[in-house]
Amino acid sequence: MHGCCGAALNGELDAWLRSAGLQCHPAGWTGVAKANSTLTFELETLSKERESLLSAESLDVRQYAAPIFSSPSPSPPIPSPSRTMSAQIRTYVSTAGAINGMAHRSTRSSQHSIGSSSIPTIIDSIHRHTVPSAHDVLVPETLLKKRKSDAKAREEKAAKAAETKKANLAKRKVIFKRAEQYTKEYRAAEREEIRLRRAAKAKGDFYVAGQPKVVFVVRLRGINNIAPKPRKILQLLRLLQINNGVFVRLTKATSQMLQLVQPYVTYGAPNLKTIRDLVYKRGYAKVNRQRLPINDNKVIEENLGKYGILSIEDIVHEIATCGPNFKAVTNFLWAFKLSNPNGGFKGKKLTHYTEGGNTGDRGEAINAIVRRMN
Repeated sequence: MHGCCGAALNGELDAWLRSAGLQCHPAGWTGVAKANSTLTFELETLSKERESLLSAESLDVRQYAAPIFSSPSPSPPIPSPSRTMSAQIRTYVSTAGAINGMAHRSTRSSQHSIGSSSIPTIIDSIHRHTVPSAHDVLVPETLLKKRKSDAKAREEKAAKAAETKKANLAKRKVIFKRAEQYTKEYRAAEREEIRLRRAAKAKGDFYVAGQPKVVFVVRLRGINNIAPKPRKILQLLRLLQINNGVFVRLTKATSQMLQLVQPYVTYGAPNLKTIRDLVYKRGYAKVNRQRLPINDNKVIEENLGKYGILSIEDIVHEIATCGPNFKAVTNFLWAFKLSNPNGGFKGKKLTHYTEGGNTGDRGEAINAIVRRMN
């Protein structure tokens, strides 16, 4: 059975060789051998293999394929042919026919001599017939899945960035409109106060401004020799260090507390410029008991958005006007850490302001010292 299959397969190989036009040209092989040793090795190996295949009674497909692909060890013979084996033989024979015909044409055109310039072209042609291209290699399934997931992630990221940009644009428009409205409100209040002063002066009276709603308190003294009650009040006001400052809503309770800690602090009514300078320069947020810089309105929106406060201008307006969310805003802001005033304190530090010192209520003069400490 093995002999019959080998004879049939050998006859099939002869038919394929004749259809492929595989011819042996010894002179051509000799000319190629003299031109380049590398090409000689490949062509002589192919010629010897062709002769051994034609003279053999049975065909060993894997032994025929070994010289072409330079396999390190021959595979065991296959007892019976199959469709896969026939396809492999057809591929090898067509490759051998192409190489033999190309060498024969090159030898006949150059009269049994090949120049050094044509050798790379022949070798490139051989490799084109034997080496698979990038298009012939299949991409692994894992790599395809990874590419697909990466593309999907990029699309989601781009869509999210576009939505965020659109939302930020809408928020900026709202913030700008609010800032414009706040500026108009501040100017109207200032003009109203000027009008009242002029009206009182025209009638020969004196204009007395209303009691301030907000005061800015700065601690001037350390922890030594402080009674328990003033110490507790300073803790409630969050004045834990020297030169710490906070905004306090002025009520009856807070007025009494400030009276008890007058020897240790100084306070007064801040104007709009002082509030804005403090918040913009020394303002820090208290988020999860951490002191974070306010470098983006996003921090404000995440913590005070439920109160309708979206930007730092909203914070300034809420403090300046003592709005309904004053407590939430002041708790959101960390206590201001100020420096010693430029030029030092005027007079004795621990005597009252009315006596030439620096402690106690100083009214609107708080703006001057805060400007030197900021």
